[in-house]
Amino acid sequence: MLRCSELIMSNPTENRCPSAIQLTMCLEGRLQGLMLGSIRVHVCENELQLFGIVASWHEKQQAQELAREVAPTYRIRNELQVSR
Repeated sequence: MLRCSELIMSNPTENRCPSAIQLTMCLEGRLQGLMLGSIRVHVCENELQLFGIVASWHEKQQAQELAREVAPTYRIRNELQVSR
């Protein structure tokens, strides 16, 4: 797993730019609006990471496609787990 400095800091928002925070909040809100559970989003430089647990492979793909739609210039790293 990528060891992004934002993920291992005690307060990850203190060094993040406002646009990354806004992107994270926007995408998490849209994912929760689709009832895809509690998916966490981390933005690290040019990479957007999705973390959490979803009910099906379809939901995992749906979350990835929404992330691609919201942030087309970012590399998507889909770390979502499918519960079984």
